[in-house]
Amino acid sequence: MHIEFGSDIDTRANREIMRETGENRLWDGACLFRSGRDALRMLAKKLSPVHTRVFVPALSCMSMIYPFEQNGIKAVYYPLTRNFTADYGFLDGRLTDGDIVLYMDYFGIATERSHEDRKNYFTDKKRQLRNLVTIDDRTHSLRQAMDAGFSADYMLFSVRKWASLPDGGALLGKKPLVPVFDAYDGVYRDTKKRAMDLKSDYLRSGKERTKREFIRLFQEAEEGLGTDNRMIGMSEESVRLLKKIDWGKVETRRKSNAEILFEMLREYALLPEVKEGPLFFPVTVRNQKTAQQYLAQNGIYCPVIWPQKEIARDMCAFCGNIAAHMLAVPCDQRYCAQEMEYIGGQVLIAARL
Repeated sequence: MHIEFGSDIDTRANREIMRETGENRLWDGACLFRSGRDALRMLAKKLSPVHTRVFVPALSCMSMIYPFEQNGIKAVYYPLTRNFTADYGFLDGRLTDGDIVLYMDYFGIATERSHEDRKNYFTDKKRQLRNLVTIDDRTHSLRQAMDAGFSADYMLFSVRKWASLPDGGALLGKKPLVPVFDAYDGVYRDTKKRAMDLKSDYLRSGKERTKREFIRLFQEAEEGLGTDNRMIGMSEESVRLLKKIDWGKVETRRKSNAEILFEMLREYALLPEVKEGPLFFPVTVRNQKTAQQYLAQNGIYCPVIWPQKEIARDMCAFCGNIAAHMLAVPCDQRYCAQEMEYIGGQVLIAARL
């Protein structure tokens, strides 16, 4: 069986999750951008130069850091505990008035208790440091966020990672937030859409030339996004699709797929249980690069989502170990149970290499 992560926005499976639902009103109050990076850029421009430092988890991708650095805000890494929560002892001795703290839930692992602890910690800190700003990146726990209260000053989502959208990032503020956009530029969206169309062609034809071209276009789009310092709005097509997605159905399918993987990969799983449908299913393997290459050869693409800077690895051994050994296994809502069983079986082989 040949499996590849699907990317055609018009696939039958994606059409099946399109339905207007009341919870999609969450996006009515959001600033919608082509990516989460653009959302962070707007926020960084808004907060600079009054705020000059942002604290980010040591387990972060550079796309979360560049928007701040591009706008004169220095990034400071903080360590995580083995429960994937912030090391509050580290923050306690370093936070000062005017700092920004960005935090996130990893794969929905955070418990109600850890959420309460975080809320209490930052509520107390805000009494001491009145200009402290908090940003809650809910990309990994999007569905959970739809049911939760708004505790941070800002809430961030990279929605393009949850459905097959060529672009899409969202930012909400506890107080009404007026979006600021640069003139619309569809280069990123068009490049991604072209890559997605070519990938669909490759899945039908199997032509290696087509595969090389869609990979090149994906890389070109992401590299361009990383160096750009503009804030581009989400395309009309992606906005339309975003507001029609039935997130409850997405959640049900992802959770079902993750449960299949959990049963097969329990000894390698980072999740202690499957509480919700995760963005990816995280596993740790002995030889990350070897496992990733083996899976790619068998049509399964498991990205390394947190390539770290040396300073981040050195200051948090736990985060460094996760970044060096974790693979993100797809559990997309477009996969059926048979496909998940195939993926699980191949990951088992890769994990033992």
